[in-house]
Amino acid sequence: MVRKGLSAIVALVMATGLVAFTAAPASASVTTPVYEWNTAVAGTPPSFTKCTSSTYIGSGDVQAIACYVEGSDDFWVKDTKVDGYSAAADWILAVPNGISMEIVRRGICINSLGGGKWGVCKKNFDEAGTLGWFAGTYDKPTDTWHHITSNVSTRA
Repeated sequence: MVRKGLSAIVALVMATGLVAFTAAPASASVTTPVYEWNTAVAGTPPSFTKCTSSTYIGSGDVQAIACYVEGSDDFWVKDTKVDGYSAAADWILAVPNGISMEIVRRGICINSLGGGKWGVCKKNFDEAGTLGWFAGTYDKPTDTWHHITSNVSTRA
């Protein structure tokens, strides 16, 4: 399955139920958060509590793993295949806004370090927020996602 980056965010929002409803008056302007694009740096990952993995359809071979370390605000992404794609974690952060949630940040952590390598993107999230993310592979020349996983969510 191939999706454009924006479509992937919409899919994540729908899957997590993190919908951007606001209690602001109709005259107030709603700003869309800037899409944060981060390139992972090589590292040795710690023990994880929340991970998701992307697999090839049909074979079940894992090709990307995305993990979040609660309390450290670090995303770890592993590219498990030498296939020309980068492994990535696409994420959104929503915070309470009255009786609903408002998406305040969104972004991606791309691991272009090569097959078999872990990379980390260090973030600083609002602890009152709820974080949702999924793993997938990203093809930069065509700006497309491949083999997107089901999402994972947790408190930031």
